[in-house]
Amino acid sequence: MSGVGADNGGLCVANSFYNGVSSLGKKTAMHGCCVAYGTLVQLVLENNDKEEFNTIREFMHSVGLPLTLEEVGITKEDVHKVAVASCANGESIHNFSGDVSVKELEDAFCL
Repeated sequence: MSGVGADNGGLCVANSFYNGVSSLGKKTAMHGCCVAYGTLVQLVLENNDKEEFNTIREFMHSVGLPLTLEEVGITKEDVHKVAVASCANGESIHNFSGDVSVKELEDAFCL
């Protein structure tokens, strides 16, 4: 089902974020943890209301999911590389409603 979500826009940014992170070729958080953080990134890009964002963020905190780039294993130096890889041709981020630029994605990473 996750493929359906990514291919149809449901988790398209979240999965592209994971692919961007994994493109670094270094040890980072596991796939599910990266996708969880990427879900927060997607909520930012969707301009969801603060209450929904905070509810999801609080749940993630309660179950120990990462809430910062540092917890995912991303440094400030990695942000641009991850954003570029996340926006590469063929990534599911292109299924998002509206185009997402590398700069917009970098800004959204910094919740």
